[in-house]
Amino acid sequence: MTSKTDHLLALDTIQPLPVAFHEKDHSYIWQPTRERMKYSVTQVCSVLKTQEELDNIERHRPSWEPRGNAVHKAGELFMDGFPKEELCGGPYDEWIRHMFDCPFWEDFKPLATEFRMCDRERSIGGSCDALGIDTLTDRVVLMDIKSQSRRTAQDYSTDAQMGGYCRMINAQLGIEVDECLTLWVRPGKTTLGESQDPQRCLDAFEECWGLFQAKVDLSA
Repeated sequence: MTSKTDHLLALDTIQPLPVAFHEKDHSYIWQPTRERMKYSVTQVCSVLKTQEELDNIERHRPSWEPRGNAVHKAGELFMDGFPKEELCGGPYDEWIRHMFDCPFWEDFKPLATEFRMCDRERSIGGSCDALGIDTLTDRVVLMDIKSQSRRTAQDYSTDAQMGGYCRMINAQLGIEVDECLTLWVRPGKTTLGESQDPQRCLDAFEECWGLFQAKVDLSA
């Protein structure tokens, strides 16, 4: 019997989409038409945060941003085949070294890393950390890496963010995600979050999009 993921298992990578990312203003551009997306998945999902929470994120940006960038880059390079020994060391070694020891990687075959996409209908861009296959179950897995400052930090919902990516993966790649997973990277400890149902994630993003549209309309 041929599984629905056989064609994905036969691939080494999924070819990049013609989407450019401008880091300076965190914008995405659909290159064939030079169409700049008005929003990002992160921006849409931020509608769930209070102004105090948003201010707190900005206040602590000098602390979390370089750590997050380092952890994500190490994860991307590891999934792209770089030896983990070459990626350890430096100021964030306690995060990165333990991230590589997580059993998750044993059965995960990454097909796309730091994959840029867009939703042209809604003018939204975004980049997922990884899309791949669980080789034990043949399930299509969307994975996101979150780094946190403390070993005792608590998980939080990433459903809406995952839903934004699922919508674009389905529309632009014609791939249906079977499972969403969040990897929580903390100093000295990395844990895999509970399985997130893609439909639940899509519903959460739809709720965000409705709230975000209402907010945009009010400020117009």
